[in-house]
Amino acid sequence: MQTGGEKIKLLKKCNLFSGLEEDQLDELSGISRIAEYEAGDGIFNAGDPAAGLFFLVSGSVKIYRLSIDGREQILHIIRPGEPFGEVAVFHGGTFPAGAEATARSIVISISRQDFIDAIARHPALSLGMLATLSLRLRSFADLVEDLSLKEVSARLAKHILDLSVRAGGTDRVVTEGCRKELAARLGTAGETLSRTLSRMKEQSIITVKGCRQINIINRRRLEELAAGEKL
Repeated sequence: MQTGGEKIKLLKKCNLFSGLEEDQLDELSGISRIAEYEAGDGIFNAGDPAAGLFFLVSGSVKIYRLSIDGREQILHIIRPGEPFGEVAVFHGGTFPAGAEATARSIVISISRQDFIDAIARHPALSLGMLATLSLRLRSFADLVEDLSLKEVSARLAKHILDLSVRAGGTDRVVTEGCRKELAARLGTAGETLSRTLSRMKEQSIITVKGCRQINIINRRRLEELAAGEKL
């Protein structure tokens, strides 16, 4: 069990709380719960009562939906410092998607009512939540556009380039999961992803090492694919 001081250290790692004073963090530590999850552990399922808000301290969490035939679509990958399950605070009801740890993770949770009360006392939290929701909405809009308008090669090329940008422009990127998770994130079947990767390798656009590392060989060609040119 974490002490109050240990909880405050974890809360400081969450973007939404980084600017709060010590007394405010101490208040939040009293209403927060800390849980640890192993890779593959479910945090909540779509349709569960949206009773609280979650924050990822360390590790990785995927937000996903399952189709009627059981096919998984990854909607978002949560990174350390980010909140998830925001619908719980503003809407209540049930979670529209599931959350699952994809690596050993530490997660902070705060009940819906406790967090609403905290927002009333500290309005800066509401501004932080609005900023987070705006970024998440833009991310979902991009995802809808990609799934509805772009071929798998364009989605994959764009994803590789996005990973490169996040890593500081490097030509060596590491995906946030193995092939199954990557296919789910891109909204395609594993076999289709494997064929697309193979064609990119044959055309000397990328090389692949293991199940997660991708090396960019021809960035210009990758940018052309991301813009919609055929593979």
